[in-house]
Amino acid sequence: MHHRDDLALVRTAMRDRNAFDELFDRYADRIHRLARARAANETLAEALTARMLEAVFLTLDRYDGRNPLDTWVLARCQSALAAASRLPASASLSGA
Repeated sequence: MHHRDDLALVRTAMRDRNAFDELFDRYADRIHRLARARAANETLAEALTARMLEAVFLTLDRYDGRNPLDTWVLARCQSALAAASRLPASASLSGA
């Protein structure tokens, strides 16, 4: 099943700032909550949020509508979390 509304929003967001802002607003808080649950403090949560948002928005052109956009975004965030967990200790999310 294709998720045509999601796909249309993504395609529009890639060329229209208002649609991009709508997409950002839809996911930013959710992504920040996910980051906050994983990070030792708010500063690290903000950095992780930025990393996850970047991972999502840099790969928007890969969204094909085969899965719900929420699922696709979460998968991109999980990948960013996994990459962050492999960082050296000095850049880790634990703050230690």
